[in-house]
Amino acid sequence: MTDIILSILAGAGLLTFVIGFALKDIGENFLAGIILAFKSPFKIDDLIEVNGIEGFVKDINIRETLIKTPDGKDVFLPNSIILKNPLSNYTIDGFLRYDFIFGIAYENNPTEAIKLILDTVNNVAEVLKGDRAAAIMIDELAVNTLSLKIFFWVDTFKTTKRSVHHSIRSQVMNDVVAALVENGFGLPANIIEIKNYEASKPLKLSIESNEKAN
Repeated sequence: MTDIILSILAGAGLLTFVIGFALKDIGENFLAGIILAFKSPFKIDDLIEVNGIEGFVKDINIRETLIKTPDGKDVFLPNSIILKNPLSNYTIDGFLRYDFIFGIAYENNPTEAIKLILDTVNNVAEVLKGDRAAAIMIDELAVNTLSLKIFFWVDTFKTTKRSVHHSIRSQVMNDVVAALVENGFGLPANIIEIKNYEASKPLKLSIESNEKAN
């Protein structure tokens, strides 16, 4: 009889442990949902990134948050993960910065190139001016190119669609290429050196394949 009672108690204890363990995540997400409801670091349609997942917030409930990724996936993110991990909100204040790297040939004047690029970027209507005006810095002195890094800001309050933001970035890059070519700036080409050990001087062959902006 004693053995039966001990077996029942042991089974009950194990069952309690299993149930408690199973409900741990549910309770954790529920508590996290309450905390987020009182002080949420984001709202519907904000563009956020947490735990390596980036997307727009589409729904917030007591247990999980629905995020729509730029490639159309619906991710149900447990609230406890949001609460425990660093979170980036790209649209909370309405401003988002983009950048890209562009290379020019060394025979070009970098000062003139930077001025031309700045004027071109600022001519794009969606690029912000004033305190968040576009900026350019020399990023790297590479083997056959002088790499410039271009920064500019957009207003995310006008639209939260990432496709629109990417189209603005694409337009800026296209306009920069067109302006540089039109004003006679050469784009860098890969150079391959071929050594002829039977001749007195090595031969150099220039491959006419322009490097693209990153």
